[in-house]
Formats: sequence, C-alpha cells, structure tokens
Amino acid sequence: MQSGNIGQEKRPDTLGTVLCAGKILLSSGAEIYRAEETMYRMAEAMHIEDMDAYVMNRGIFATAKVGGEGIQTRIVSVPDKEIDIGKIEEVNELSRDVCTHSKTLDYLSSSLKKIESRNHYGVMGRMLAYFLGAGGFSFAIGTSMRDSLCAGIVGSMIGLYLLFSQGRIKSRVLETILGSVLTAILGNLLVSLGIGVHLSYIIIGVMMDLVPGVAFVNSVREFSQNNFATGETLLISALLTCV
Repeated sequence: MQSGNIGQEKRPDTLGTVLCAGKILLSSGAEIYRAEETMYRMAEAMHIEDMDAYVMNRGIFATAKVGGEGIQTRIVSVPDKEIDIGKIEEVNELSRDVCTHSKTLDYLSSSLKKIESRNHYGVMGRMLAYFLGAGGFSFAIGTSMRDSLCAGIVGSMIGLYLLFSQGRIKSRVLETILGSVLTAILGNLLVSLGIGVHLSYIIIGVMMDLVPGVAFVNSVREFSQNNFATGETLLISALLTCV
C-alpha cells in the first residue's frame, strides 16, 4: 500500500491556492479590497462556488463549495508586511491570465509559489533606496548637500539593519526603536568626525525612512471603504511605530 504512493505528488488544495494569492497580496502591502477582488476572480476561474471571505490585515477567513467535496473552511495567517510592489503586480497579472485563459490548478499553484519565493530587491538595491530616501528627505527640508550625504550614508546602514533584523525581531515597534537608536549613534558619529554639520537634519532625513507611510495610507483607504476594524488596526500600528 505504501509502495503504491511512492512518487505521487500531493494535489494542490483549490481553496488554499486561491487564499495563497490573497496572502501574498496582503503581505506585500496591497489593500484589502484588492486582495478580496483577486481571490473572488480566481475562485470563479477555478470553478469554486459560493465563496465567502472575510479579510483583515493579519488573516483571511473563507468558506466555499469546491467541486463535489462539500463546504470547505480555511483560515490563513498573514505575516508582517514587507512592501513589494513587484509581487503585487505579478499576482494581478496572474489573476488576469487565469481569468482570461483556461489554466489548471497546478499552473496556478506553481506560479504563486514562484512569486512568493521571489525577491525583487537585492541588498544593494535596498541600500540604494534607503540612501536616496534619507538623503532626499534631508535635502528637501533645507540642509546642505554635505548633511544630505551623511543622511544617505546613515540611511543605507539602516536599510542594512532592517534587512538583517527581518525575521529575527518579531515586534515592528521594537525594530523601529532599535533603528532609531542606531540612527542617533551613527549620526552623532558622523558629526563628531566632522563629516556632518547639523545632526537634527541628518536624523530627520533618516527617520523618514522608518515612517510607516504605507500602513497609514492603507488605513485611510480602509476607512473610506467602511472597513473600520482593519483601518483602525492599521492606523494604531502606524501611530505606535511613529511614536
């Protein structure tokens, strides 16, 4: 009996595969309505009937009728957000492809696994983004090019720190606090060495990299969509991180 099962691959779960798309979208920074719409469209393309989903920023709850298997219920936990616009675009493109052309469940499952495991931004790319963000914000508030360069250097170090702390520090608030401490230490070091001049401008520029802007904007968006519970959760999380 056991030898007959050797080499057989487990068939992907239809409802679980559809919810995986919503999980990728939410964990990459997409709005809740976008995740809901994508899941419903994929469910229709996969011939899932009577699907009902309740989506929050940290979880997806869904029931549906799948083929002759009766009513199924799934609960999916969504990890902390790591903004990745590339993954959002790829899932949206996959959704359009599945809805337009007849695709198999295996194709959808394997495509989602590839998207989930893909990393669009390398270490150097992230450090460059933090460098430009911190330096640009510092220059925008009226400081000199010298202080902007210092802010960019500190910002790139913060980007490296955030990359290292990902998955190691579970609390986003604690991660931001430690990042702020590191910002102050590096900023003071550059000023003490005579490289930087105005410490406040350097720190303000770097701090803008740590502001949870996406969470705040998404909270306002959820309020406008009457998703008050999720909007309140995102807003409180953003405010606590800022404080």
